[in-house]
Amino acid sequence: MSKPKNVVYEAANYCIYCGGTEPPLTDEHIVPFSLGGRLIFPKASCVACQKVTRGFNEAIARSMYGRMRIRLNVPTRKPKERPTELSILAIRRDGTEREVMVPAELYPRCYTVFKFKRAGILSDKYPATFDRELRNSSEDMAELVKQGYVQPDEDIGIIEHVRVDAFCEQLAQIGHAHTVAMMGMDSFEPLLPPLILGNDKRYFQLIGGVSKEEAVNTGATVDFINHQGTYFVGCRVGLPDFGWNFPTYQIICGRFADKDAMEAAAAKLKAAADKLKLIDGDEELEGFRIDMAPAE
Repeated sequence: MSKPKNVVYEAANYCIYCGGTEPPLTDEHIVPFSLGGRLIFPKASCVACQKVTRGFNEAIARSMYGRMRIRLNVPTRKPKERPTELSILAIRRDGTEREVMVPAELYPRCYTVFKFKRAGILSDKYPATFDRELRNSSEDMAELVKQGYVQPDEDIGIIEHVRVDAFCEQLAQIGHAHTVAMMGMDSFEPLLPPLILGNDKRYFQLIGGVSKEEAVNTGATVDFINHQGTYFVGCRVGLPDFGWNFPTYQIICGRFADKDAMEAAAAKLKAAADKLKLIDGDEELEGFRIDMAPAE
């Protein structure tokens, strides 16, 4: 099987987060490399903003999903440094715990996902809560018992540091970088940079979930949204599938001055997608595709 190829957008030549143009400008992965991202936006971040985005991306890649990435062999820049064993907790009925080292390939597929309500800007009410769900594989748990790493009367605990703030900041970065790469920053009023740079913590005003009917499996669907006479551009994102099962997230990326501006941006986006051959999918991009949804 050939190695998945990268798709490279036209260079931005400015920082898409702060607008700065002072070199050096670094390349951005639309979806982080740590999640298998292959879409690259050259010269799109200044050094200062890259430091900010690296912080929350590393929190997700290492602290929150690091062990799952090792278990599923998700791409890494340092494959030789990957451990061959990972630790779990075996929890006895009396509440005492013991740490157990297991082969990386036997580490249980167990991870946290977040389920969000509709973004506040589309529901006219800021969502005050969200759901957190722990997903696991009973087959993996049974295998650890079968091979003697855990006793039948012990429960299994995993070690992860859950960061909903970093997760939302990463989603905001994906939506913003993708939209700017396809349409340019002059096509709409960007709404996400304050969230990405940590200047606004109202994540759920612009980041939310969708119904089952609106879900996408893997990829980014660009939405042109008419909400009570205000026109927005958004992205529904299904993160790359490595055996994970994430919900679909909708990120509201920007606002248009009027309907004409939205239609002009839609034409620009379709031309860019046709040029990059991203519409209707590309198997070599591990299923990551770009579709377009019309305005509501």
